[in-house]
Amino acid sequence: LCGRVVIAVCSSNKSDTTDNPFNWDERREMIQRALQEKNLIEADVTIVGVPDVSEDAKWIGHVKEKAGAFDAVWTGNRLVQKLCEAAGVEVKEIKKVPGFDGGSILQMMRDDDAFWDEKVSSSVAAYIKSIDGPNRVRNLG
Repeated sequence: LCGRVVIAVCSSNKSDTTDNPFNWDERREMIQRALQEKNLIEADVTIVGVPDVSEDAKWIGHVKEKAGAFDAVWTGNRLVQKLCEAAGVEVKEIKKVPGFDGGSILQMMRDDDAFWDEKVSSSVAAYIKSIDGPNRVRNLG
């Protein structure tokens, strides 16, 4: 399908917020664990952090600087889609599965719903618990 996969974690400079409760290193660790658990890490996969920039017009160049050259972007984020399309980058839409997106899982943690861990791989759930993730998320409100 493709020779190389780059997973860009946007807002990598943000943490301890309701939208981004985990820091860049923690998010990278979660992705690595999920890929390893599903035996997907054997592919040529690179995970890069992409800090936010203040101007939308500079964003795609910033992503290319961090991720290197790419032919297409898979995203479920409307703003990312719009910025990529404006720059002539092919966009493939990731359709969110209700209840299995990050926002829903974070809300389950905020609501102290013990079943949040069924929405992520077991290795990711164990890691989030090891860093006291659910309590941290609840404390952020």
